[in-house]
Amino acid sequence: MSELLSYSDVYEHLLDVFYQNGKAVGRQARVLRRAIIEAYRLLPSLANWEYFRRTGSINTSLPVTYEGVAYTVADLKLTLSSGTWGDDVEMGSVTIADRRYRIIRKLSTTVLQLKEGPAADVTGSVRWSQVRYLLPMDLGDIVELTDTGFYSFSRVPAVNVWEWQEMINIDSMPAHWAILPSAANPGRLELWLSGSVESSRTLRYLYQARNTVIRFNSIESSTANGNVTVSGSTATFSEGILNSNHVGSVFRTSVDADSPTSEFGKLVKDNATGVYENTLNPAISEKIIISVESTVSATLSSAAESQSTVGFSMSPHIDVNFEGMWELLLRLAEEQYDILTRAEASIRRTSKAERMMAFRAALRADAPGQERSANRRIYFSVEGAD
Repeated sequence: MSELLSYSDVYEHLLDVFYQNGKAVGRQARVLRRAIIEAYRLLPSLANWEYFRRTGSINTSLPVTYEGVAYTVADLKLTLSSGTWGDDVEMGSVTIADRRYRIIRKLSTTVLQLKEGPAADVTGSVRWSQVRYLLPMDLGDIVELTDTGFYSFSRVPAVNVWEWQEMINIDSMPAHWAILPSAANPGRLELWLSGSVESSRTLRYLYQARNTVIRFNSIESSTANGNVTVSGSTATFSEGILNSNHVGSVFRTSVDADSPTSEFGKLVKDNATGVYENTLNPAISEKIIISVESTVSATLSSAAESQSTVGFSMSPHIDVNFEGMWELLLRLAEEQYDILTRAEASIRRTSKAERMMAFRAALRADAPGQERSANRRIYFSVEGAD
């Protein structure tokens, strides 16, 4: 039985539940996709899920003094006469005559574009420092921040951090932090420290994850895309179909040249009779694609059974807990479909009641004994309407 849920699994589930096999074309297919996207996006916000707790780390950058720098007020550019700017220079700011100025972008290895600058041309040295650090794509919020020496930081409003950055232009061990949206990376967040560090440290954080975008163009199968050979953790495809969007996909293989199906099978139309027959060809292996090396080669999450020229399928991974949360995601998708199709009130009440039952089961499976605990945050009533 599969332990990884994929987008295709949820899509086929909706086809079965709403009798859409052979009908899901055009607008109907769009509605099915939208229901899955909205359900997947909504899931993490329903409760303070233990399953969506992750950890991360940041290596802080020390301030650097650059010599031989020329600033031109006409275009707000900062140019090095020798050497090159660091790789992460865009995440920092430069201090000129005791004033801090933000870097918009790195135009080349020797030229920076500033957001604003001094009122006149300047030559000499500048000091670069970093107080902003880009956070992972799936990060929704930081629960706790510390460093390898277990030094604790306090979270404060973003305006306080900004004021300290502007007023206290010294190197120290910052004691406060905030999270702000990244202007240069839409959809992502940045960690803002209250000042630049005086010594290199590794910050460690516990965060609440959010679901990322489903990449629809990573849905592939061997039906029209050749076959695959698996050796260890390497999958080699007979056709050049891979791209970066396949990273994170659920990769499954069958025992023969036909594409694998779910454990429930797949309805296939007999063109001669017009009847849909259930074809059952369960996958014997499933892994996550963690990197794409070329258009024909991918690295898997762990070593798989060696296979040669067999059928395969790839579909985006729906990251949910196998126990409880899997069923909740399916019920959420059903409810969202009923909302989108403007189903009758009685049907929507039924789908809502089934979603509530699945929600309670998911809470118990996620953290046994905590679903009624005072420290367990619930973002809508588990007993009635929300």
